[in-house]
Amino acid sequence: MSKQMEYRKQIEVIESQLIKENKEYMGRINGYMMIASVFHRQEEAVTAQLLSIYQDVLEAQKDGLSAEEFLGKDSKQMADDLLNYLPPIGVKEVGRLAGLVWVVYVGSQFLMEFAGSGTVQFNWLALVCDSLLAFLLPAGIMLLLRNLIYQTSKLKIWATYIGFPLVYVAILAGRFILLPDGTDISLTGWASLIPVLLIGLALLFFQKEKLVRYVFLPTYLFMVVGGVANMVMTVPVWLNLMLLILPAMAFWIGTAVLLMKKEK
Repeated sequence: MSKQMEYRKQIEVIESQLIKENKEYMGRINGYMMIASVFHRQEEAVTAQLLSIYQDVLEAQKDGLSAEEFLGKDSKQMADDLLNYLPPIGVKEVGRLAGLVWVVYVGSQFLMEFAGSGTVQFNWLALVCDSLLAFLLPAGIMLLLRNLIYQTSKLKIWATYIGFPLVYVAILAGRFILLPDGTDISLTGWASLIPVLLIGLALLFFQKEKLVRYVFLPTYLFMVVGGVANMVMTVPVWLNLMLLILPAMAFWIGTAVLLMKKEK
């Protein structure tokens, strides 16, 4: 079991001993700091900090103090002060996270077309637009979630939950309405394998990520098999359907294995 998992289990034990008021107070700090730790890629260090805070709050509770009395009313400021001790978010880490999202978001579009027809076709302007969405969307979601944790206005909370998806749908609608129809580049035959193999190399670069290892790589391999089959032969409809179902099965099975797998 990893140190982070050990810390999480200890936090869960302490959390079960806290009164409702203290549990809610610490829950906000917990969520805020863990979301921020994703940007720093310092989940273990942040979890260790949280464990120390939980232990102090439990001791304060035994002495008759609430978490707010012990740590102060502005728990957000306290959490920000603790996060300031973490190494700054480096360009490399931001690029790595953005690159992984790009590979999955944009690469999946190429792979789905390749798996179904054995060809790769795309519009370069649409590719640029999709790339921007792939880079900006995850960071936007994480920052919104982080800010919502300490948002007290129900109106603003609901406006964010409803407004953000609407904005994203509007951007997608604009992408399809404003961009020209048709394809600028069409790769057939063995040339269609070039972007597919590049996507595979990119996934190998990110293979240390469990999500890539258990979910995306197996799905990728089944999609490549389907694409190559369509490229070298005329595939019957029933077989083509099976070749499209297999990647979906690999995705769901990999996701299930990842969720059920226990940390060692």
